Amino acid sequence: MPATLAGKVIGVQGSTSHDSYLQDKYAKSTVRQYPTIDDAYRDMVAGRVDMVLYDKLAVYAWLQTDPGKCCDIAGPDLNDPAYFGSGVGIALRKGEDDLKKKLDTALDTIMADGTYAKINAKYFPFDINRPQ
Repeated sequence: MPATLAGKVIGVQGSTSHDSYLQDKYAKSTVRQYPTIDDAYRDMVAGRVDMVLYDKLAVYAWLQTDPGKCCDIAGPDLNDPAYFGSGVGIALRKGEDDLKKKLDTALDTIMADGTYAKINAKYFPFDINRPQ
């Protein structure tokens, strides 16, 4: 996809994994860094950038706002572990073994019985359990 976006202006929040990814992979595009993602979104609405790269769930939430109605999610999910890790997680204090066991059991249960899929489908048109 980098060749496809050659010459395009891509907005990104600076000093993030998304910024690093763009700097390394999209040398033929203009990467415009912003202090916040909201600044990047504003420039996209104003037509000063061609696209914005950010977390898919956050982008989806923004698309539900009035300013976000101008835009849509495009392209494949980015899942390069060197930049984006292996997914999201739940942080617990060390020693919270009982809580960890309860969370693991609850997550396994809702994944197995279809509850997770029903909740996901109610709120998102894509599987949020896949790497973003």
